[in-house]
Amino acid sequence: MGRARERPPHRRSPGPRPLTPDPLPAVSDLPNHITIIGAGRLGQGLGLALERAGLPILILARRPGQWLPGLPVRVSEQLDIGDAELILIAVPDAAITAVAQRLAGTGAIGAGHVVLHTSGLLDRRALAPLAGSAAPLGSLHPLQTIADPASAPAAFQSAYAAVEGDARAAEVATRLARVVGLTPFPIAAESKALYHATAALLANSTVALAGLAERLARDAGLPEEIVSRIYLPLLRGTVENLERLGPAQALTGPVRRGDLLTIERHLAALEPADRALYRALGRVILALAREAGLEAEAAARVEALLVKE
Repeated sequence: MGRARERPPHRRSPGPRPLTPDPLPAVSDLPNHITIIGAGRLGQGLGLALERAGLPILILARRPGQWLPGLPVRVSEQLDIGDAELILIAVPDAAITAVAQRLAGTGAIGAGHVVLHTSGLLDRRALAPLAGSAAPLGSLHPLQTIADPASAPAAFQSAYAAVEGDARAAEVATRLARVVGLTPFPIAAESKALYHATAALLANSTVALAGLAERLARDAGLPEEIVSRIYLPLLRGTVENLERLGPAQALTGPVRRGDLLTIERHLAALEPADRALYRALGRVILALAREAGLEAEAAARVEALLVKE
């Protein structure tokens, strides 16, 4: 059979269309004071980034904990927002609506406030208890993993942020994202679950596969002092290729080449559970290999091998 039609090389997208025309808002364009509810890693990380951008912030925490030095954190059961004009709710998804209910109960939220939450999954409807307050409601989700709050300001510089909500809330979220170095993009409320599932699959699966690679490296008898580091340069190189070329053109390896012998030996070397994972991921890889130009006959032979038990 003939060779699959070659696709033109991947070209990097110029990035998401901005929500407002100004590329970098002045601090004066943002609310005069910001209260962050939630002192977890993201709450502290956002607080640190906003402080470094010159914005006055206060973080509210319900219980004592360990905070970054110098961050203004108040521990209290009361949701006293003070003179804040912008309230950022940075708590676990399951707690967002309860926090909104408590805020509504204070009677302190009105049309002069903007309330945002930071969930990647939920949209403005998570703030439904505040619907009667006349405050613009929305969400701002930094698409970045924050393992250490101190690293957040630097991590935001290369990251994107999903923005949705009422017009005024989306405008403020967009300006806020830009002032801490994030690149904002609009997202429809009904698209957030799929967007978030995609991010979780990518980030969490990468970590899980790195853990699996460490275990298999030990099984292969590699020296213990290198098993946690040996594959990191490979990951970095893969990410660099993805950034330059896109997924299909960055793909390498035996499935991309249609190398049946190597695939067979991989499968034979793995235990049953790991073999099943290799087969499942191999079928995803095969779809990309076809897109990258793997001949139809070679792809069919690889597919038969990957589905065979």
